[in-house]
Amino acid sequence: MARKNYRQLCGVAKALDVLGGRWTLLIVRDLLLGPRRFVDLQRGLVGIPANLLAERLRSLVDADVVTRQRLPAPASGVVYALTPEGLALEPVILGLGRFGQRWLATPQVDDRRDLRWLMLSLRRRYTGGAVPAGAVLTLGVVAPERAFSVE
Repeated sequence: MARKNYRQLCGVAKALDVLGGRWTLLIVRDLLLGPRRFVDLQRGLVGIPANLLAERLRSLVDADVVTRQRLPAPASGVVYALTPEGLALEPVILGLGRFGQRWLATPQVDDRRDLRWLMLSLRRRYTGGAVPAGAVLTLGVVAPERAFSVE
């Protein structure tokens, strides 16, 4: 399927040519915390059809935002991970989170929650400063489905 684009010589328009499709920035958000298998991405992005996820991933791979990596044995399988270009989107994703946090106070009944998203929120909120040079601040979050540690 041919991608539509804005046909504008503008950095914002060119970025949206690559990232402006529905679900695309949420795929990037989910990959910011590390490589993910296709099924894990689909499980986390409830409602995205498999063919659309595959198309978005292909598009992101073609744009050098995401890489497709084969896992070595015994794990085997394929994971998707952000390239350095994709990792450069972290401030954009965190900025969107900062902008959107004003609507978090009134969640909808059917809004999903995910600890990975909480981790990104913590990353967005901690700007450093109070930890002396050379020291490590560790924050642990434990929930029924998994545990996280942030340093």
